[in-house]
Amino acid sequence: MSLTPSRHLPERPSLEQLRKQAREHLDTLRAADPAVKLAAAQHALAREYGFESWPTLVHHVESLQPASRMLRPAALRSDDKLLWSPGRGTDLWALIQACISGDLDAVRALIARDPSLARAHYTYRKPLYFAVRENRVDIARFLLEHDHNPMDLWFDDSPLEIARDRGYVEMERLLTETLDAKFNASSKGEPIALALREHDLTRMRELLDAEPALLSKGDRLSNQPIHWATMTRQLEAIDELLQRGADIDARRMDGAQPIHLTNGDYFYRGWRDVPRDWPTSAAQVMAHLRSRGAIVDLPTACHTGDLDRVRELLRQDPSLANRVGAAGAPLANAAAAGRLDIVQLLLDHGADPNLPEEQIAPRGKALYEAVRSGHYEIAKLLLERGAFPNPPVESSGDALFVARELRPDARVEQLLLSYGATPVPEDPEEAWPAVAHNWMRITPLHEAARAGDLEKAKALLDAGADLTARDEHLRSTPLAWAAKFGQREMVTLLLERGAPRTLPDDPAWATPLAWAKKRGHEEIARLLQQ
Repeated sequence: MSLTPSRHLPERPSLEQLRKQAREHLDTLRAADPAVKLAAAQHALAREYGFESWPTLVHHVESLQPASRMLRPAALRSDDKLLWSPGRGTDLWALIQACISGDLDAVRALIARDPSLARAHYTYRKPLYFAVRENRVDIARFLLEHDHNPMDLWFDDSPLEIARDRGYVEMERLLTETLDAKFNASSKGEPIALALREHDLTRMRELLDAEPALLSKGDRLSNQPIHWATMTRQLEAIDELLQRGADIDARRMDGAQPIHLTNGDYFYRGWRDVPRDWPTSAAQVMAHLRSRGAIVDLPTACHTGDLDRVRELLRQDPSLANRVGAAGAPLANAAAAGRLDIVQLLLDHGADPNLPEEQIAPRGKALYEAVRSGHYEIAKLLLERGAFPNPPVESSGDALFVARELRPDARVEQLLLSYGATPVPEDPEEAWPAVAHNWMRITPLHEAARAGDLEKAKALLDAGADLTARDEHLRSTPLAWAAKFGQREMVTLLLERGAPRTLPDDPAWATPLAWAKKRGHEEIARLLQQ
């Protein structure tokens, strides 16, 4: 607020009331000049309240009501179970609102009624994200007690980065201590993780000699050295770690053991991150771990086609056929491997062809894998045994899409259609108007700023995009997004188009200059200081 106000906002200002006041003020102004526009009345009203413009007044009022700033998605207005997440839409929305407002009693009650809500999410944002974002320490502590894998879904920044960026000292302490003590995830394991990724066994040895406890210390995602030696396919490192006492079956917070990671994971992918000329294959690492005594669970036995091990495990416990592990679901793995005999055996032991894999395959993954891998007879058998005919898989389309587009196969396509598969119409290309936003109020201009897409930004600005729009994710303007993500040319463009370097009520941590400094973009920081 940079002007001396002639009137003051109430303790709980309402945008609806302010808009009504602006319309009333417009009637007064039009009595003298019928040509006066609403924008002029809004501007005059904002200045009476001490703000430079109507947008800055709106931003201020909205910032006082963080829970109501977000737009409620249709899926979270429904009592139906969510497709890609545990829980029901209305329950998850209520939990999100409770996390934002700091209502611990409501959080406890919702999770007592449905414990799966602690790990629920919408567009990859879990309840813990909102608790951290709003600095609700007690709620974050409670959620950390009820989510077995709190680091699996984060958007742009980790919880520790969010706390540090915003100066939440107590929250940062809670996260640091809990992730280390309960989940074995900390920065202490990062140096040895880096050494293994760089294939620097000399450095690995130096670190372990200096601090033997690092042998079992996880990195920020709880990967221990034995996990990284496996993902990077270094047999010598695996053996040395085992000689030093590493646990060949050590679990990460997501339950993954080394034998599940021979081809990497979501963040470190074997096909992408292991050098193409690396002499050791994933299969060789698997065989090496097995020769050293690693436990082979049912999903892994199905993945590798080990029929004897599958039989042994099913004899011990037939219920394993319907248990999803860190390596996925047994039936899906057997289908992907093309093992009709194992698929038949699992089905005969009661395997559900529609067994959900949480967050990945809500209607089961076995049929999708059979189609993707071109195993017609397996697909046919699964359909005969009741498989849903067009199962979707997260970020990977559905079975019919695979048969038509990804791996065209007219025979498989007709098979799926004969069992009632319904084609899913393609989502139309987003055609947002310049002022539209998603549920987090992230506008197309924000996204263009993140990506450094100058042509899209110009088109949006020409169409009237709001340079002062502030989202709920980073509480930042498009200029601040460009600064955070290191897009220097975008920063230049937005400044040339009149983007304010700050808004009167910007959080100190969310200004363009603050982001540039925090992310080490020195050239952008200098540009913003000119």
